[in-house]
Amino acid sequence: MTWSAQECRSRAATWARTRGWKATGRDVSGTGHATFRCQGGKLAESWWNVDDLGMLQQIGAVDMP
Repeated sequence: MTWSAQECRSRAATWARTRGWKATGRDVSGTGHATFRCQGGKLAESWWNVDDLGMLQQIGAVDMP
């Protein structure tokens, strides 16, 4: 069994309707973490943790105090 962990960073622009939210034209960025378990030379499981709340704040879908 082999384990692998990756840190992810991404940037995008919201030019198209996504997940029911209107396009804002704003640049957004986010971070996350992925852990993979490989067995027998194949991917057996993966776990993803991404900052959805941060992305929603950047496009104005969620107001935070």
